[in-house]
Amino acid sequence: MMDSKGISSCYPCVNRESAASGIGSWDWNLKGNNSTYHGLFPRAWTEYDGEPDPLLRVVCRQISPFVPHNYKESSFPVTVFTFTTAADVTLLFTWANSVGGVSGLSGHHYNSMIRTANGVSPITFAIAAEETDGVHVSECPCFVIDGNSQGITAKDMWHEIKEVT
Repeated sequence: MMDSKGISSCYPCVNRESAASGIGSWDWNLKGNNSTYHGLFPRAWTEYDGEPDPLLRVVCRQISPFVPHNYKESSFPVTVFTFTTAADVTLLFTWANSVGGVSGLSGHHYNSMIRTANGVSPITFAIAAEETDGVHVSECPCFVIDGNSQGITAKDMWHEIKEVT
């Protein structure tokens, strides 16, 4: 799915998780003890200093659009992320519970179930990234977090990312 310095986007297909195949099977070790979030609207940034690796420093900057005297466009749920680091890293974007409903097993995240007239969810996610000689971009449109469902599981996806990095 990704190379070193890769960028991928995935989201869970269902809102139930089994420890064997769900995101609980991921063995990442970010504790947050050396991470600092700064918010100064419309900008924000997070510094990961020595986490999860003592020699790693990553800064994630984000900016949300802000148009003076234009509440409508300034309220769009949009942001731009930039990552700065001296190391080769893999970035993985996931969205919790994007299908709506209560998902108590995956962090108590809740989205209301919004549907259009034809029954299709109006939720859309997009990521843009430039693929260069040192950057490989891949995507996984969804992964399964229920051990009884068909498809690539969260555990499978995590294993594949670790294999190529």
